[in-house]
Amino acid sequence: MSISRVRLKQIIREELEKFGSNMSLTNLAHIANKALDQIYHYGVSEPGMNFGWLSTIESVKAAKKLIDAGETDIEVISDAIHEGWNKTAIADYLGKLNLDTPTPKEKKEERYKKAQTKYNNLSEDDKEKDRVVARVLLKKMGKQNNGDTSVNIPWDDSLNQSISNYSKKYQIEITPFAADRDTAEINGSYDSIKRFLKKELGYIESDFKMLGLLK
Repeated sequence: MSISRVRLKQIIREELEKFGSNMSLTNLAHIANKALDQIYHYGVSEPGMNFGWLSTIESVKAAKKLIDAGETDIEVISDAIHEGWNKTAIADYLGKLNLDTPTPKEKKEERYKKAQTKYNNLSEDDKEKDRVVARVLLKKMGKQNNGDTSVNIPWDDSLNQSISNYSKKYQIEITPFAADRDTAEINGSYDSIKRFLKKELGYIESDFKMLGLLK
């Protein structure tokens, strides 16, 4: 039998949102650092009293607060990410951070100057760095995004992992989606498939005839 990709995505979206809301700031900071390093080759900041790590924590904290509240607009979240970085840069300039390696005076001044610039007034290159973080956090937290139609939720990995979990839980086989198909194939005993459809996808008895599940 087959099941609608759209309906299965809907239930997985709910699962991802619950998971994403519970992700720690540390996990999200690692995710943000990795995303930036893949594009800009900054190197990945390790947890500790260093500017890179502290600024990332402040940025993801600001972004997570918005995303948890339901915000999905890339530009709004990117603005908050920039403000998080600003907070760290200003604190460092004012000598409020006890960094393991003190920031050189010239670098402090450069960052402080940038921290006085609102997100809307940044160059497109600098805005894009904040957007990179906003996009990856939205993806990992299972939210759709507005204001950026070029980026989609990464259903492939997340959806197929959840499919694997469901397969084990209900002792059924669900063939992962292929790029050119809109349905997933489900195989297993009648009772197992029925239990999966009812508990996870919300189907009711009257839907089973349509799905070809009635004996």
